[in-house]
Amino acid sequence: MQNPDDPHNSGDLIADAREEIVGMAKQGMAHPSTKPVLTAGAIGAVAGAVLPVVSWPVGLLAAINSRDRRFSSEQQDFLAILGRGLHALQAPAPLKAGAHR
Repeated sequence: MQNPDDPHNSGDLIADAREEIVGMAKQGMAHPSTKPVLTAGAIGAVAGAVLPVVSWPVGLLAAINSRDRRFSSEQQDFLAILGRGLHALQAPAPLKAGAHR
């Protein structure tokens, strides 16, 4: 969220981002935004590398661990809520020829 009281805020997100990028390119590590941007980029890179490697083994272990057990009512409620949320995020089905919305 942009701060409307910031004197450097022009109200144009693209122009402000361009100004920050140019400032970081010119000033390098001396620019106040460089270190947080590099830190966030490094965290994102590590997360992107680790999650695909970790997620499927954890899911597999959870599936193996739960195969002989039933879900608790709290887990069933959570899965129902999650299912409704995912259903709402899915794209609508394409219209058939001649159909109107």
